[in-house]
Amino acid sequence: MKTPFPEEPIDPSDSPDNLEIRSKVRDAILKLPTNFQQVIVMRYVDDLGYEAIAAQLHVPTNTVGTWLSRALKLLRVILKDLAD
Repeated sequence: MKTPFPEEPIDPSDSPDNLEIRSKVRDAILKLPTNFQQVIVMRYVDDLGYEAIAAQLHVPTNTVGTWLSRALKLLRVILKDLAD
C-alpha cells in the first residue's frame, strides 16, 4: 500500500526526538484501516474540513466524524503501547 503521507523534506532544525515521534505517529497511522488513515491525513495533514473530506470520499459528513473519532481512539491505544 502506498503511504498516505506527502513527501516531507527533513528539517535540519528538527531534534532527533521530534523525528522519532513523527516516525512513530506515521507508523501508528499506517496500522489503522485505510478509511481511518484517509480521514486522519485529510483532516490533520491536508487541513480539510469534514464537509470537504466527505465530498472527496463520497460518504456522509457524520461518517467522517465517526471515522475520525474511532481513528483517534485507536491511535491513542497504539501510541500508548509504543510508549510502554
